[in-house]
Amino acid sequence: MTTTQATGTAEVLAVLGHGDEGPVTQAAEATARLAGGRVRPLRPATDLSPGRAARQVIRALRQPGTVTGVLPGGDMARPLWQPAAQHSAKPVVLVPGGARLPRRIRRVLLPLDGTARSAAAVAEAAERFARGGAELVVLHVFDAQTVPRFWDQQAHAAQAWEQEFLARYCALPGARGHAILTRTNAR
Repeated sequence: MTTTQATGTAEVLAVLGHGDEGPVTQAAEATARLAGGRVRPLRPATDLSPGRAARQVIRALRQPGTVTGVLPGGDMARPLWQPAAQHSAKPVVLVPGGARLPRRIRRVLLPLDGTARSAAAVAEAAERFARGGAELVVLHVFDAQTVPRFWDQQAHAAQAWEQEFLARYCALPGARGHAILTRTNAR
């Protein structure tokens, strides 16, 4: 997972105007510092329906140079963040209402679903975050459709799968993987 785009100026989209702008701005600034970039604020028009506002955010996330977006993550903003998180080709950070955030981000959780598409979506941001000194924790939660059939010795299989998963989807120095298999998801 490497990209040549990771050398230009990164932009972190800060979606404002849906409550708790302080925490969203703080998270965007910390993310921009980590990514070696700058914050680009976006205030979706207030006269837009939630669906149209979400599409505006998704379009803004597609802009060249944008590596991630930071959105309010509370229930009131769900009509905005849920479609953006589901349909964006870039990773998004959801900030809970009233969150108290550190000035510096030390660890980044990268949930991936085991597809090349999800790995490509986070590639540039992950590379920038790793270069910025963050510990990358790559998480794959198996569901009933994706659990490997050989997963009969969880103690041994987990380590082998984590190594293979990282090699395929996030081969960055210092990244560590975790695979989670719940009983309800086992085949």
